[in-house]
Amino acid sequence: LSRVSYISVDGLADPWPPTTGWRPFAGAAVPAHDPKARSALQSIHTPVDADVVVLRYSDLISGADLSSEIERAFGYDGLGLLAVSGVPQLAERRAALLPLAHAFARLPESIKAKYESADTFYQVGWSHGREKLQGHPDYSKGSFYANPLHDAPFAAEPSAVERHPAYAAPNVWPTELPELAGAFREAGQLAHAVGVLVAKQCDA
Repeated sequence: LSRVSYISVDGLADPWPPTTGWRPFAGAAVPAHDPKARSALQSIHTPVDADVVVLRYSDLISGADLSSEIERAFGYDGLGLLAVSGVPQLAERRAALLPLAHAFARLPESIKAKYESADTFYQVGWSHGREKLQGHPDYSKGSFYANPLHDAPFAAEPSAVERHPAYAAPNVWPTELPELAGAFREAGQLAHAVGVLVAKQCDA
């Protein structure tokens, strides 16, 4: 079982609400302070004039045949992504999570360092400046990785943690911000549930 969710922030020095935005389940940011990294990222992200396929949550729930939309999104000429609209409780769960993500990022560095995990290649807990973009450490965002479905997915199989620490290690949650765990789980579980519905359409 892979680690399926994380929260990420761009521009750690920005005020709240940040103009670049905390984003659940987000990708890499364009580093604002590193011209070489910014140039490298921009060179591999050429703008594409194409429409993103948007599925309705109600259609996913009803089991409607969305094969043509899936083909447009993930087929040979597709962008390899799609969006889902009308997901119940998404706005509420996002609104509950993102201020807590901001609060964690503003904790002292000594506290955040307690939740780094070198043994898992920084794929559990806090990661800031540990990921590299074109060989340069990316300090423009921080990420907090956790499995929203199981806090310790391989508790009964310790050897799995030793073999695959990035995927099997248990979550770590900040005791200084106890409400983060619940908000993270709720947002992550919703994203996972929607992803399962999309996967069923892909397999249909």
